[in-house]
Amino acid sequence: MSELTCATIPYTNNVSFSKDIHALQDASASAPLYELHQVIQQYQAQPELLKLILTSKVEEDKRRAEEAKLRAKELDYYMKHDSPAPALLPTMHQSKMPIPPRNKTDRSAPYPLSSPSSTTTHPPSENHDSSFDDHDHQQRRHSAATAMLAMGSSFSPLSPPSPLSDQATNTSDEDVDQSAYPSPLTDHYDDQEEEPPRRRRREMYAITKIVETRDFPYLDQYFWRNNGNTTQKKTGCRSIYYKCSNSNKGCKVNKTVTAKQNGEYLIKYRGTHLSECGMVERICDL
Repeated sequence: MSELTCATIPYTNNVSFSKDIHALQDASASAPLYELHQVIQQYQAQPELLKLILTSKVEEDKRRAEEAKLRAKELDYYMKHDSPAPALLPTMHQSKMPIPPRNKTDRSAPYPLSSPSSTTTHPPSENHDSSFDDHDHQQRRHSAATAMLAMGSSFSPLSPPSPLSDQATNTSDEDVDQSAYPSPLTDHYDDQEEEPPRRRRREMYAITKIVETRDFPYLDQYFWRNNGNTTQKKTGCRSIYYKCSNSNKGCKVNKTVTAKQNGEYLIKYRGTHLSECGMVERICDL
């Protein structure tokens, strides 16, 4: 009795497997079918949208090919290890939509098969597996075409680009290219501009008078403003620079008072005073 039961189990499994395939075929027969030439004729006036549909179709075919390879490897693994195959795909009566959203599809997981009888450990035959894979491939192909056409119908016709927009786009591209690859000449000029401006050297006038005296300060009937001082490193003597108090009115006269080691002072005058510089009356009341 036990031998008879074991012999009839594969037959019942094959019958249930074929019933599932027929149910999937009946469900997919109701879905609309689209041929490639029909899609091209319908969207030939919209080249961008047609390009998007064909690109999506190519990507979908690549994904199906990878899934078919994974499914074949999985079936080979089950055949070699004598383990039961995973559950079949759920029938189309369990869902109202013919295709799930693309963003929720798990590409790494193979499509499950409906579970066979729990009392058997024999894997299904190869002819049923191949027929089911072919049917599943055709079904997903038609479903993908339906989804792409539905997506295409939601897009509005593309308006031809205006020449002004093209010109603006080209101008922006040129600006990006120039900013990404600056010319060496521009960098050279930028380096020169970054250098701090050099201090303009004052014009040196010829010496007009030299005075040697022991008086400090030396009174020469003019008013002066201190313009700085320096100390010589070799001798340690100090030099004081003066400019005429009428320098803001245009007088260029300046003098240098240098102290000597013998206690005398050497005064050098440069330039000529204005006529109004000597009109100041000096009164010394001691």
